Amino acid sequence: MNFLAHIFLSGNDNEIKIGNFIADALKGSTYKTYPEKIALGVVIHRAIDSFADTHKIYSIGKIPLQSKYGHYSGIVLDIFFDHFLALHWEKFSKQNFKAFCRNFYLTLTLNTATLPPRYRYMFPFMIVGDWLDSYRKIDKIESVLARMSRRTSLPAESQFAKETLITNYNLYENYFFDFMPQIIEMVENKFDIKIY
Repeated sequence: MNFLAHIFLSGNDNEIKIGNFIADALKGSTYKTYPEKIALGVVIHRAIDSFADTHKIYSIGKIPLQSKYGHYSGIVLDIFFDHFLALHWEKFSKQNFKAFCRNFYLTLTLNTATLPPRYRYMFPFMIVGDWLDSYRKIDKIESVLARMSRRTSLPAESQFAKETLITNYNLYENYFFDFMPQIIEMVENKFDIKIY
């Protein structure tokens, strides 16, 4: 799952959201130096990634992307699923989507010192560009992937990803609706938190 899903799957605790958000920047056991709930957010993030990476829906969903993205296909699928979560937010959350995004941006602003350097640099761009809301639009997904390919080793194939999503839109949407209740259930049961 990408940023939006990870934040959503943190429940209603801002420290857990921060940990879930910054987890990719924390290698090994370095997360244990953080406050307890931020550290828990990192553990939840890793459990989410492990669940997704070993799930049949993810294995199948990556197949159309592998010709261009290879082992990075899961990252693209994560972004596709964030698109569907943003688009169908009201089916999974009682909280207004725009309010959810604003509250998370405020949380980042109030906790800047907690963020690893890479995220401290990135989050102002995230807020100005309203990245979480941008997942709703397919053209913005293409922009997200293009941006990622400039700053990571993700292949620069954003146009291909966009075309793959459009061509297989109903299929990916069905994958999302099958997968999302399962990952919500996993997080709620394993970590005793309520996702809404």
